[in-house]
Amino acid sequence: MIYLSGLDSIIESIYLSDLLSTQIGKAQIFVNPDKKLRYITNKTIIITNTEYPLEGIHQLVDNGNKVISRVYFDSDKIEIQPYIIRINDKIRFNGRDISENDIEKLDDILLKGYGEFDEEEKRLYFPKIKILDRTEEPYMDPYGNLTELGWALHQVGVNMKDGPLINLDILKLKKVVI
Repeated sequence: MIYLSGLDSIIESIYLSDLLSTQIGKAQIFVNPDKKLRYITNKTIIITNTEYPLEGIHQLVDNGNKVISRVYFDSDKIEIQPYIIRINDKIRFNGRDISENDIEKLDDILLKGYGEFDEEEKRLYFPKIKILDRTEEPYMDPYGNLTELGWALHQVGVNMKDGPLINLDILKLKKVVI
């Protein structure tokens, strides 16, 4: 069970097909825990963004946690497991296009009503974000590993990486391109 702390934990729960909980005691997985949760021990910690402080990661490892990162960090204490591009039907395009200037932080997407999470269906309806540079920090690390935002955008049809699985929005909805 994943601790529900924000949009990053929702995206990770969709990726892992795991349940969410608002109770710290029930959760075994924490995504990008904030400073007040760095005392947790013997849990799995998943880091999904490039801006997470390395000293915080080392503190989590020292507390006996297993730390997995979706993006690259130069540390032998961290297991790197990047997001794999595969179709995930639990994240869908909601028909909204927004500019990257409309959001300051990831949770703004839900807080400002640009996206929606359906708790019953465990489905995230996500906007397409018009971005200028796909290789910048909020979307991927310098090695091409996607952050949680980059993976979610790729799922709704913003092609973050080249390869056989592009235009996932079209594939999910079985649209025909003429």
